[in-house]
Amino acid sequence: KKPQEENRRSHGSDGFGGDNFFDHDAHQTTDNENSQERLNLLQLVHTLFQRAPVLNSSYIISLFALSIGMSVVESLIFLYFEFLGGSNTMFGLTVSVTVLFEIPLFQFAPDVLKWLGSPVLMLQWGAVAYVVRVIGYSFIPQSHPYWVLLLEPLHGITIAFVVTSSVVVADSWVPKGYEASGQGFLSMIRGLGQFVGFCVAGYLDGRTLYRVLAAIVTVGISILGMGTYCSATKKENQSYDAAVEIT
Repeated sequence: KKPQEENRRSHGSDGFGGDNFFDHDAHQTTDNENSQERLNLLQLVHTLFQRAPVLNSSYIISLFALSIGMSVVESLIFLYFEFLGGSNTMFGLTVSVTVLFEIPLFQFAPDVLKWLGSPVLMLQWGAVAYVVRVIGYSFIPQSHPYWVLLLEPLHGITIAFVVTSSVVVADSWVPKGYEASGQGFLSMIRGLGQFVGFCVAGYLDGRTLYRVLAAIVTVGISILGMGTYCSATKKENQSYDAAVEIT
């Protein structure tokens, strides 16, 4: 019986719960990982500047600038609403309005992308919606805090357009099979922008803060516009256009 017991132990019990079952999966995963060379951060950045360097660089700068502004709105906006005289009920209503508009906008974002024809243009429109929103915040009088509800739908446009645009851009400039690495890199850029945004919010507050954030995002939009114009002559945006056709 000992040889039979050793045989059963080596093969596992019906393929479940046995050590050999997990060893097989581990070897298979390792083989799959080794079948494709990994990209480190430097190689990823090199790929970025190798393909459409002007357009990609301006896109990253614009996304970084927009992340500076979005970090404050997403995390600290209730402090400003409180400054305007808003109540907890109003805080809940603002969240409800943004979510109600985000759901259909995400649903139709691919169609909007095809209609615009470029993820770069989609990011620009999302950034414009942000600028209009925060400038509007800065002019709302303290006696009328509920006026912010008229501006909350713009948050849905910003979120849906920026997320959709960044996914398409990341897929277009990294080699096939590295899409997650491309999106991870853009997530890192957004994280750095959020850090800078919180630092800015530590020095400024009130209406001045949101006007400065609007100026920062506007500079990012302008840089992206110039990058798009310069890259058009070099036909760098062809990879982006091809990605739109695939979506």
